[in-house]
Amino acid sequence: MNTLDVNMCCSSFDLPRGYNQALYDKVSNMITLSGNYVRDNQEKICLSIVSRSNNNVNKMYSVMLNTVDKEINHIEKHCDLKCSCTKGCSACCSQAIFVPTIEGKHIVEAIYKLPVSVQNQIREKTQKVILEATKKNFPTYIDENSDENKLDLEYLSYDLSCPLLGNDGCCLIYESRPTACQRFRNYGNPLDCKGAIAPYSYAFDEYAGGIEMPMEYMIATLQHIRIEPQFAWLPWVISNNLKE
Repeated sequence: MNTLDVNMCCSSFDLPRGYNQALYDKVSNMITLSGNYVRDNQEKICLSIVSRSNNNVNKMYSVMLNTVDKEINHIEKHCDLKCSCTKGCSACCSQAIFVPTIEGKHIVEAIYKLPVSVQNQIREKTQKVILEATKKNFPTYIDENSDENKLDLEYLSYDLSCPLLGNDGCCLIYESRPTACQRFRNYGNPLDCKGAIAPYSYAFDEYAGGIEMPMEYMIATLQHIRIEPQFAWLPWVISNNLKE
């Protein structure tokens, strides 16, 4: 998932029609503050996650999710911003989601807690999504050299909804949803997410590199799980790990 480009050169004279300069400035300021905060407090935040989980490796992942969510909520409040996303709004749920090893494991475990009938629905939807995307040679894995921006825009053009969406437009594993989904926030019109990256949205990627990846490596080490160097496409993870 990608973000508002704070390096984009815009002024009140060259903004497109309907552009909200005040909102743009607020989001830009938040991006700068959030990046600086994570950079300066990375170690402190990770240690707090370990402490709050009482050194219980089985609790660390959920504590990490809760911590990142609270940190983002706090900086939004500080910057006088309110996420416009609401329950059942799934316009952004057709973006390409790639997950690391530990996250994929956590997601599959959450799916297994659902009723068997719902698991079967997820399998069916997943296979349909994979069939359509592989027709277009969409990659099932990416690495640090992949152009994720380009891939995301390409995937959006497919108009494929996430297989974890329920009929009501809500995520079936909301509390355990992918971290990229948890962090993605839109501060403009929610409908702007449909088929595009909304202009006033932000994915808080500094938490991915600064907090989530170090914690996932720690969890993998403690649980003796081999970390794959690549990130796997979410439907591919579900298909390969959700057994009947």
